[in-house]
Amino acid sequence: MKKQIIILATIILPIITFGNNSIIEHFNKDKNDKKVENLIKKLNSTDSIKGQEAIIYAIEALNWATENDRIKDQALLTNYIGNTYYIMGNLEQALSYYQKTLRHTLAFNNKNDVAKIMQKIGLVNFNLSDRKKALLYFHQALRLYIELDHPNNQAEMYTNMGSIYYFWQDYDKALENYNKALYIYKKLENVTSASNLLYLKGITLHKLNQNQEAIQTLENSVIELKKVQNLPEVAKIYDAIGDVFFTTDELEKAMLYYMKAYDIHTVSKDSIIIAQSLNKIGNTYLEMGNFKEAKLHLDKSMKIAENLNLTISKVDNLKSYYELHYIQGYSEEALRYFQQYKNLKEAVLSNSSSSDSEYSKYANKMLDLKKQILVQNKAYKQLMNITFAIVFVLIVIIIRMFVVIKTRKNGNSDND
Repeated sequence: MKKQIIILATIILPIITFGNNSIIEHFNKDKNDKKVENLIKKLNSTDSIKGQEAIIYAIEALNWATENDRIKDQALLTNYIGNTYYIMGNLEQALSYYQKTLRHTLAFNNKNDVAKIMQKIGLVNFNLSDRKKALLYFHQALRLYIELDHPNNQAEMYTNMGSIYYFWQDYDKALENYNKALYIYKKLENVTSASNLLYLKGITLHKLNQNQEAIQTLENSVIELKKVQNLPEVAKIYDAIGDVFFTTDELEKAMLYYMKAYDIHTVSKDSIIIAQSLNKIGNTYLEMGNFKEAKLHLDKSMKIAENLNLTISKVDNLKSYYELHYIQGYSEEALRYFQQYKNLKEAVLSNSSSSDSEYSKYANKMLDLKKQILVQNKAYKQLMNITFAIVFVLIVIIIRMFVVIKTRKNGNSDND
């Protein structure tokens, strides 16, 4: 029996290890001039070899390419390793290998490849929050794409640069770049990308307080998206339009668009977006002074957030609960929700620059203002009701007096 087990092991173990070891063995024996390209194709097509294991094989091949001074192969391998690290979420290592790829690519002066790798480096820097470097690489890639007459890539660069300026709150420059990208996509009849640019343009116009133009631009985006029947994106635009109306205190219109978005979100069954949508509706009811409906929708949003452990949605809802209770004068409950909100937000954004006391004072100041506005609105409505009542009574008295006077006159005439 023992002998049989040993024989079985000698058969099985080579089969288990053959698949992966054979890849690099085949590479070492391969005399084909495109052996590196073949290796990368093999790694990409083999599901059992991913991530760090694939990188190990690629690095071994990279050592061979370096020893034999094969620059183009070095560029292919460093780019593959960079892509793999990027997919794994290791952005620092991805950036390191992309920079090596750039150096190798510059050596054989292929402008298209140089532009592509510069674009990748720009994206990694953007994701690493080094947006100054990202902008620099996007500019350089754009210059090359213009030389190469690659309009789609040009539009991508204008969009990326616009997003950086948007993040920096330089909305005029953001709008300038978005308009350039939009012009190209319209010319290329790229409906999906053009509608996305209309969305980006719309939210930028909103930031510039050009709200009517923002709404019109966002509505145009909806028209384009309906052509390709992209309902999830349509819902995103409806939410954006609702946001514009919400900030301009046109709450009924905001609610209309939030509800339109919510109806689509429920069909898509994306729980994260549904939780966010319910929070928007709840906040709108809160601003309208309908506290019962506000709590109902916030409760639904919080239930989803707690079931799925959606931290950001929890933060949003705790802030809304705080406002809901504070405005109604329930100070103890408001304080409890504010403390939960503050603690959870600090856990998410641990590097907050504001001190606790400063943040608390600011939040309380904003909610005091909301409460004052709400009280003023209620007082105004009461005053208007009283005024209408007084006017109505005066009109009745005047009519009554007029009837009495006319009756007396008629009586005097009969006596005569």
